Amino acid sequence: MILAVAAAVAACLPLPGMFVAMSLGIGAIGIGLAAYRRRADPGGRRLWGAGAIAVGGAALILAALRYALTLTAVGTIESLIRT
Repeated sequence: MILAVAAAVAACLPLPGMFVAMSLGIGAIGIGLAAYRRRADPGGRRLWGAGAIAVGGAALILAALRYALTLTAVGTIESLIRT
């Protein structure tokens, strides 16, 4: 869950933040899946794993959306300069 919250915070930061958010989001999803799949653990730990998957996934989607918007803006500016 710490990785997921860090990814959500990094998604709001300037330029390198989106790349950090992507890597932390992927890490949070992976560790959350590992925690959620452990059937022998109590329900609280599995719930924290599911929360990490959700928050990490949301941060990953936000960072990817920000990356796509940046690429679109750069492409638009490039087409304006070329014409």
